[in-house]
Amino acid sequence: MISFRNMMVKGVLFAALVLLGACVPAQPNSQNVGNIHVNLVDVLARYGDQLVENVETNLQPEQPVLVASFVDIDNMGATSTFGRQVAEGMSGGLTRSHYPVLEVKLRNSLFIKENTGELMLSRELHHLSTEHDAQAVLVGTYARGGSYVYVNARIVRTRDSVILGSHNFRLPLNRDISQMLP
Repeated sequence: MISFRNMMVKGVLFAALVLLGACVPAQPNSQNVGNIHVNLVDVLARYGDQLVENVETNLQPEQPVLVASFVDIDNMGATSTFGRQVAEGMSGGLTRSHYPVLEVKLRNSLFIKENTGELMLSRELHHLSTEHDAQAVLVGTYARGGSYVYVNARIVRTRDSVILGSHNFRLPLNRDISQMLP
C-alpha cells in the first residue's frame, strides 16, 4: 500500500524533473537559431585543421596549395562574403601545417560539369596551378538551409582532380552568418 508520504515524494520528484526539463536549452530551430553565437574564426580554424588531417595522401611541403572562395552549391558561379570568409578561415589549417598557400580570387574559377554535379577545375585554375607549381586546391561549396548553412570543403589534387581530403559541417544560420549570405 502506497502511503501519502510516498505519493508526496514521488509528486515532488516528478515536478522537479519537469522543471529541470524546462531549463534545458532548446535545440536550434528556425525560431531561435538567429540568437546562437558562433565564433566563426575559431570554428573555421578548427575545421581547417580537421580538413588537413583528413587528407589521405601526403601533400608536398615545398609545393603550394591554392585556395579558392567557396561557392553557392545552387549557383557555382557565385560566392558571397560567407564563401570568402570560409575559404580564408579554413586555409589557416594549411598554413599551420606549413604548406605554402596561394590565394585565388578569380570569378568563375570553378564550374559544374554539366549533368554530373562534380566540381571541376577550369582551364584558368589549371593554368594557375601549373604556373605556380601548385599541387592541390582548397575548394568548397555551401548551401543555405532553414536553420543551418551546410559547408562541404575539399582539397583536390590539381593534376587529376582527385579529392585528397574532405570535411563537411554545418553552422547555425544566425544573424551574423545570414548577413554574409546573399
